[in-house]
Amino acid sequence: MSSSWTGATPPRIPMSLNAADGYVDLLEVGSLNAENGILSTNVVASGYVLGGTTTVPVGLVNGLSDGTMKTTAGVMSGAVSIGTGSLTATGAVSGLTVGATTTVTGGTGVTATTGNVVATAGNLQAGSSAHAGTVGSFPAAATSGELLLAAVTNAGGNFNTTISNASSVAQSQVVSIPDSGDTTANFIVSKSGSTQTISTGSLALTLGTVTAEGHIYSGKTTFTQLTNPTTAVPITTYAGTIVTFTLGDGAGTRHSFNITGSVIATSSLIKLELGPLSTDIVTHGVPYIEVTSVGAGTAAITITNIGANAFTGTLTFYYQII
Repeated sequence: MSSSWTGATPPRIPMSLNAADGYVDLLEVGSLNAENGILSTNVVASGYVLGGTTTVPVGLVNGLSDGTMKTTAGVMSGAVSIGTGSLTATGAVSGLTVGATTTVTGGTGVTATTGNVVATAGNLQAGSSAHAGTVGSFPAAATSGELLLAAVTNAGGNFNTTISNASSVAQSQVVSIPDSGDTTANFIVSKSGSTQTISTGSLALTLGTVTAEGHIYSGKTTFTQLTNPTTAVPITTYAGTIVTFTLGDGAGTRHSFNITGSVIATSSLIKLELGPLSTDIVTHGVPYIEVTSVGAGTAAITITNIGANAFTGTLTFYYQII
């Protein structure tokens, strides 16, 4: 069955029109049902747009101006123009240009099997407020994991985190995330509101220097003095804690002991800092510690009681070798 018109004024078709196995060229108002037919050219009659519902269970649609169109098992090919209506397709849609905001509801999403999904003048967003979204990227090799970009709930409030390149980059670069060796880990950043810690592995500087305006503590190894207050204490780290034997220094007296180890060189600078005391310094003396000599593999530590009373108890102090 074919319906067409030539002349100044096309006929009005206010009712339904069925084209079981034919072609329909023109339609103004009503419903169109093409079971196995083809809607050719634009479905429009000399300026009169389609005002009803177009249902194509099994067929092709090449053109449509306004109204509502539905295909349940068909293929839309060519230029399908919908001015102010809506489009429902449970079949395949090949080639679609959208001039306004488009919402996809139901189903399992939109998949592009080939080519790219590109927003030439807009943004790509995954999820929305209260609906988590993830951006994933697969490598070329099969079963080789996936790189995921996912947001988590921010307990601090409704604040965003932006990942961006530096304002001036002089070369193309690839910045890799190393293996943390654990299921969770954090980056160390230039500014932080809390202490940043490397809990496993080591931090190695193969070129350049480390500059700090404050204390640098490397390692938390504790070495305990044995036998008596003058017994040497072997150390193996460039920074750590030393706990002395029980002292009994009277007011104004002093004694020395050595710390030994390959980490000490003749040119080493050794910093000491007194830690918590086991006794009250007001009633039990005031200890003062200092490095009195440094040599290859050894350094002398002198403890002086500068208080008016005798000091009894143990001392804990921290050291750093530079």
